[in-house]
Order: sequence, then structure tokens, then C-alpha cells
Amino acid sequence: MNQPDEPRNKPSAEDLEADIADARDRLADDVAALADKADVPKQVRARIDQTRDNLGDTARNAQHRAQATTRSLPAPVRIAVPVAAALAVVLIVVGRRRRSRH
Repeated sequence: MNQPDEPRNKPSAEDLEADIADARDRLADDVAALADKADVPKQVRARIDQTRDNLGDTARNAQHRAQATTRSLPAPVRIAVPVAAALAVVLIVVGRRRRSRH
């Protein structure tokens, strides 16, 4: 009934040592990855850098679009817009000064 176990090919000591070395390398990589994830300040800095880069890209794209739009406007409009903005600033400043005197 009980049949004796068939002899199995046992790995050599060198094979076992190589397997252990591979397992140690994988474990070291896993531990390093976990330590990297656990380093919250490093993760925050990386996220800040990524956000800063994204904002820079967005700002440059908006600047290019604004320049393209401005170039496509007729010359009188290109002159009138900054003049109107400057006039608005002057009117706001004068209005505030008048209110502060009363």
C-alpha cells in the first residue's frame, strides 16, 4: 500500500546558495522600494516638483496662446487694450484717494 517515496533530485549546495542569493537580492529590492514609499518627505518633494513642472508647462502654453491671439488682433485693438487697462488702474486709484479724503 504505502509505496516508498521515489528518490528526488536534491539540489546541490551551490544551487541552494545561488537561490538564496537571488532571494536576498529580490528581498533587498523590495525593502528598498518599501523604504522609498515610506519616505514621506521625499514623496512630497517629488509631488511638488511634478506639480511645479506641470504649472510651468501650463503657464508657457497660456502665454503662447495669448501671444498668438494678440498677434492676430488688428493694430488698433492691440493698442486699445493696454491703454484701457492702464486707464482702469488710474481710475481705481483716483477713486480710492477721493474716498479716503472724505
